[in-house]
Amino acid sequence: MGLFRRPARPVARVEPVLAPVEKRYSGGRLSDGWGFANLSSGSVPEVSPHLAENLSAVLGAIELITGSLASLPATLTMDAPDGQVPAPDTATAWALLARPNRWQAWPGFVATMAAAMLVQGNGVAMRQRDGRGAVVGLMPIPWPWIAPNVIRSADGPRLVFDLLNTTPEAELMGLPRRLLDGDVMHLKARSETGIIGRSVLSRAAGVVKEGIDLATAAQALWANGLNLSGFLSTGGEVLTDAQRDRFKARLTELRGAGNTGKTMLLEGPFSYNPLSITPGDAELLGSRAFSVTEVARLFNIPVGLLHPGQNAQKYEELLAAFAQLALAPIVAVIEQEFADAVLPPGLHLQLDMAGLMRGSFAGQVGAFSAGVQSGFLTPNDARRGLGLPAHSGGEALRPGNAPSWPADGKGMPHLGPSPGPTGTGLPDAGSNQNGGAG
Repeated sequence: MGLFRRPARPVARVEPVLAPVEKRYSGGRLSDGWGFANLSSGSVPEVSPHLAENLSAVLGAIELITGSLASLPATLTMDAPDGQVPAPDTATAWALLARPNRWQAWPGFVATMAAAMLVQGNGVAMRQRDGRGAVVGLMPIPWPWIAPNVIRSADGPRLVFDLLNTTPEAELMGLPRRLLDGDVMHLKARSETGIIGRSVLSRAAGVVKEGIDLATAAQALWANGLNLSGFLSTGGEVLTDAQRDRFKARLTELRGAGNTGKTMLLEGPFSYNPLSITPGDAELLGSRAFSVTEVARLFNIPVGLLHPGQNAQKYEELLAAFAQLALAPIVAVIEQEFADAVLPPGLHLQLDMAGLMRGSFAGQVGAFSAGVQSGFLTPNDARRGLGLPAHSGGEALRPGNAPSWPADGKGMPHLGPSPGPTGTGLPDAGSNQNGGAG
C-alpha cells in the first residue's frame, strides 16, 4: 500500500504577515506626510523638492542652514550634582561625534539629516548596534526611499518604515526591507500629529511655485534680451519671403547674452527705434527680488543674509537673529532626538551656538566685563570666552566694581583714604605722604 499511496500535496507555508492599518498617501511621491492629501485643497500643485532647489533662494537658504549646523562644535555632557559636566572619554557616543558611519563624518551627517528635515519634513537614520546593544553607527536614509506604515502587533499599532526599492546604495548601506520605529533616529519638522513631519515646501508650495515661475520668466526675458532694446521698422515697405528669411537668420545670430554689444547692419529701408524696458518687465524683475524675501520668511532667515544690500542691519545682528530664529529650533530637535535614540539616561548632546550669538568683539568685551563685575563670571571665564588663555589667579569671582577715586589736585588735600603710603623726604603737593596725614 505504501508503494501505491498517492503522494501528499505539498502545503505552502503561510508566513504571518502584520496587516497594515494605514499606509502612506500614494497620490504622489512629492508629499511629505500622510495628512497632505486631506490638508491640500488641490488648487496649489505640489512642488518637488528637487525642483524647489532649482530656485537659488531655496537652495541658498537650505545650504545656509545646513552648513551652519554642520559647523557647530558638538560635545557630550552628563548630569552632575552641580549641573552638567563633560562626559567621560569612555562614552561610546564620542565615536559617533567623530564618524557616525563609514561614509560620513559628523558635519556631513548633520547636514544630511537637517536638509532632509527641511526639504522632506523628515530625516531618518538607521541605528547600528554592537553586541552589547549600544548604538555605534547612524546611517541616514533618504525619505523618498521610505514608505511609513502602521502595523498591528501584540502591543498594539506600531509605526514602521518600509524600504520601497533596493538600490546599489541601499545594499552598500546594509538597509533591511523594514525598520521599526525603535530602530531609527527620526527628525521631524512641524507635524499635525507628531508622527510624520511636513516641510515648509509642502505647506507653502504656492510661494515656491511662484518663485520658480518668476525665475523661468526672467530667464526667458534674458535669453531674448534683444527684444528689450528696441524694434525695427521698414518705413511701410513689405518684405519678400527671401528678405524676411534672410533678416530672421541675421537676427538669430545676434540673439543671446553672448552677443551683447554687437552691432547690426541695417540695409535698405530698415531703421532702428530704441525701446526702454516695459513697465511689465520691470515689475517682473522686482517681483523676482520679492520672491527672495518670501523664501527667507519660510525658513526664518533674515533677508539680509539671502539678499545682500536689502537690509542695512549690521552683519553681527543678522547673524545673531539667524542663530536664534532659524538654527535654534533645529538644534533643539537634533539634541533631543539624538539623546533619546542614541544616548543612555544622563548623557546629553550639546551643539555650541555661542560663536554665532556673540555678536561683535566690542559687544563680547562689554558683556564679559559686566559678567565679571556682577560676580557670576571669573576673569578666566571671560578670557576663555574671548579665545584667550587663562592666567593664574583668575578663577576667583570678584563681585563689585573696582574703586575709582578722583585725582588729587595741586595744592589740594588728598582725596583718597587715609592713612596712605608714606615715604621719606619732602611731601609732594597733593599726595598722601607726610607721615600718612590726609
